[in-house]
Amino acid sequence: PTLNGKRVSLSDFKGKVVILDFWATWCPPCREALPHLAGLYNRLGEKGVEVIGLNLDMNEPAVRKFLEQNPMPYTVLISDQATSLGYGVSGIPRIFVIGRDGKVRGDYTGFHPKMAKTMDTLVEFLANN
Repeated sequence: PTLNGKRVSLSDFKGKVVILDFWATWCPPCREALPHLAGLYNRLGEKGVEVIGLNLDMNEPAVRKFLEQNPMPYTVLISDQATSLGYGVSGIPRIFVIGRDGKVRGDYTGFHPKMAKTMDTLVEFLANN
């Protein structure tokens, strides 16, 4: 659910390019990725790109406080263990890029400049085609 309790499903974003980001507030590479993902969303949101942050902290007050200090322009959810297990998340950040057809087109673990550039190229291609 979102921090206001709204349930969200991947099917809500059918026909869009979706970036799923599994992250936690205590994870330095995750925190490094957040402004990058916000920039992607701000730049390509009008072209049908959605970013969904799936937080794995299991501590909603800590997540709320973090987001008050670091606001994100995209949807942030509190993820349950079943969702992260379903996606095979064993390390974070774990970022999936899903095409308009609903298929996973990119799967990234960790965050560094070269990976970010590769992901950006993929997302821009999917947004424009």
